[in-house]
Amino acid sequence: MSDSERCRAVREHMLLEDQELDRQIAEMEEAEKQREEAVKLLHQMKSEKRAEQQLPDEAREQESAQVQKEPTRSQQSGNHTRENNIAAMDKLSAAFDTLCPLDDLPPYRDLSRMNLTGEQFLFPMKIPRFESPMTSKFPVMGGRAHPSAAIPRDSRRSKQKGPKRDPIVPPSAASGGVPEVNPEYLVRSMRPPEAVGVLQPVLLVMDLNGTLLHRPNRQEPSVFVERPCTGQFLHYVFSNFSVMVWSSARPENVAKMCNQLFPAAQRKALVAEWGRDRLGLSREDYIRRVQVYKRLELVWNDESIQRAHPSAAQGKYWDQSNTILLDDSLEKARSEPHNLLPIPEFCGNPSYGGRRKKPHGEDILRKVAEYLDLVKVQTDVSSFMRAQPFRSENVVVAEDGTLQEPVV
Repeated sequence: MSDSERCRAVREHMLLEDQELDRQIAEMEEAEKQREEAVKLLHQMKSEKRAEQQLPDEAREQESAQVQKEPTRSQQSGNHTRENNIAAMDKLSAAFDTLCPLDDLPPYRDLSRMNLTGEQFLFPMKIPRFESPMTSKFPVMGGRAHPSAAIPRDSRRSKQKGPKRDPIVPPSAASGGVPEVNPEYLVRSMRPPEAVGVLQPVLLVMDLNGTLLHRPNRQEPSVFVERPCTGQFLHYVFSNFSVMVWSSARPENVAKMCNQLFPAAQRKALVAEWGRDRLGLSREDYIRRVQVYKRLELVWNDESIQRAHPSAAQGKYWDQSNTILLDDSLEKARSEPHNLLPIPEFCGNPSYGGRRKKPHGEDILRKVAEYLDLVKVQTDVSSFMRAQPFRSENVVVAEDGTLQEPVV
């Protein structure tokens, strides 16, 4: 593909993105207008009620003197209903003023989260740059934002034992900074998906903590809670894919988790077992709590991993057409967003409430396996995952880009 064709494809991609964002902004502005009208009406009704209650006693006596006969049963019922409505309106107004004072309401477009759908995977060019855990803005996956999105992340998950952790900071320039999407990668992912009748070799790169397990105490990496049905899921993926582990934990901790999580035969079958030392971090960033990025180019440029391709002898290799990253963080997959299979973060709770009463891990891992069944027959997984991204219901995105189940 020539440079002019590549530039034209990128321009068309950005134009589609701008159109989608304009539509979403228009919807949010309309919602803001309706909300302001509702607030105005609410306070008007509240003012009228207060004015009525402040009538002079003489006026009230004159008004009562005009009523000479005993009120009928229907009138009594109507007055009772009206009083109940006024009381209910008082409670609603008080609750609204407490939660959302008019003077403190920010413009809708400045809120820290936007009610977008999974379609942001189609428009990755304007994924917001990482600034800090409290200022970054991430779109909401899988539909409307859950009310629990306003709960700080530390209070949503089970309490971690040990010393308080430092806030996440951006990586330094020595670590490569914040990666951007390669235009050639985008052009290739824009191709129409195409399925074939035979299974294709696929490399599944799996995260550990938050994806398959949860460590209550980070000082004890070998003590963790498995996501429900992890054993069945691992049996499925090792039977259908080439599997490697890539965690942001230190290598010695990754080894302890893998030794505890995988049976001997599965661990031996791993293509690679990567930890924090394979993220391209500088010496300073390695010991700091920085935002890390899993650049899949590092995987594709590794000779030992390429030799693990089933058809390496015939010149086949791993690339964006046959690699899937299974992780609970959107931000970590910034450089190759259409190779990410996003899964909600597992925080150690074996079940969550709600109406469905479905297990926290069993349902999601079943859906992941069903989705992988569709992906493994595609000629290019990135084009398929762009056109039909994996979605999980009621998932919200935390300030650091981690996908989370709602807390109820």
